[in-house]
Amino acid sequence: MDWDLGTFGTFTRPTCADCAAEAPEIDSYYALIGRPFSWRMTRHANGDASILVKWRCVPCWRTYKVAAEGRSGPA
Repeated sequence: MDWDLGTFGTFTRPTCADCAAEAPEIDSYYALIGRPFSWRMTRHANGDASILVKWRCVPCWRTYKVAAEGRSGPA
């Protein structure tokens, strides 16, 4: 699922883009990306100039990262 900020000043609880796990209950996105949760997000431009943001839990982020590194070749 995709991240949605909702209306200004509201917080929408993210879900993992790959496994659909629901993020822990928190009060800000900063808490979600920090310890102890360590969720990660990616941003991509859509064809209509909007930005698509996807959240991933720790296990799915590891899988995503390995796949992304494979696509880009050795560093």
